[in-house]
Amino acid sequence: MSEGAEASRGSPLKNLSVTQASYEVGFEDPKFFTREYKDYFGLSPRENIKKIRAEEGIN
Repeated sequence: MSEGAEASRGSPLKNLSVTQASYEVGFEDPKFFTREYKDYFGLSPRENIKKIRAEEGIN
């Protein structure tokens, strides 16, 4: 699921909503994207975005 990694790691996609990012990386169902992302990364996209923003000092 490299598309999911692209959605959260240093990508312009990290500034999109989860729904927008899921469509950008080719998923047609944002709920399915979120489930697959969480299974792969261990965090939901939203949780991962919060973590990344905290690490970067962004609210």
